[in-house]
Amino acid sequence: MTEYGMILQTMGMNIILSLDTKKKQQLQKSLEQKKRTLTLWTEKIEMLRVDLDLIRHEYDVRIGYLLLKDNQLDLELIQLQNLKRLMEEGMTYDEAVKYEEDKFYNEILRMQEEQKRIDEEKEILQTVESLSDEVKDQLKELWKKLIRRFHPDLVLNRHEKEEREEIMKQINAAYSAGDLEALEHIALRAPRVSIKEATVEDLEKELIEIENAILMAKDEWDGLKGSEWFGWMKKIDKAKRTGEDVFAQLEKNLLDDIAKKITFARSLREEVNPQVVL
Repeated sequence: MTEYGMILQTMGMNIILSLDTKKKQQLQKSLEQKKRTLTLWTEKIEMLRVDLDLIRHEYDVRIGYLLLKDNQLDLELIQLQNLKRLMEEGMTYDEAVKYEEDKFYNEILRMQEEQKRIDEEKEILQTVESLSDEVKDQLKELWKKLIRRFHPDLVLNRHEKEEREEIMKQINAAYSAGDLEALEHIALRAPRVSIKEATVEDLEKELIEIENAILMAKDEWDGLKGSEWFGWMKKIDKAKRTGEDVFAQLEKNLLDDIAKKITFARSLREEVNPQVVL
């Protein structure tokens, strides 16, 4: 090859490298913009999710607890009516009680587990409500920073996603429990930094994946807004403007129903076993 030909070849390679570099710069710029968009969506979704969880906690503590009590009374009334029938058919009281306990064993276990869950949620709600506004603000700010650092939707590597999912569970659990110390401990972890030099093809693939992640985030946002708890959140916000308690009437109705069932259950217990201490 002549010297002139070598010069042309070198110039051609430089042009290709220059175009490649320019394309990479454009892709990297687009990626940064898309990543910022995804981060904003992710933060928005997590904030809404936690707000809805707090509403669910309050519902479970105030309404779910009464519904469970109502269901427990329904079960007791069924058992008492069955005891009465079994004793009329010839069983002793103890035999009938044992028969009913075996028959409803799984249902009793389920209600006990539900009671335990509601008690735990009550503790969480009481802890959060006891926090000062200053601590609540510190919690929210640190929590938002940790979302931006550790949320699994912000990375594409499958292994790293799985690791981040576990960390996010800890982050959200600490935030929901109002545990600032736990969040500060998580904040000390250093996120992994990739040092791999990406090719144009790598950047193009990553851009497509980020754009798909943004679309999925929008779908998730729509799903949360269409949930039962988002509906409750709108009701609560509306009620607050008029100084009303959105759960108060539900509580009253359930308490009235429970009172009636307690009276009925007492009369049935007296029929089935008059010696029982009420």
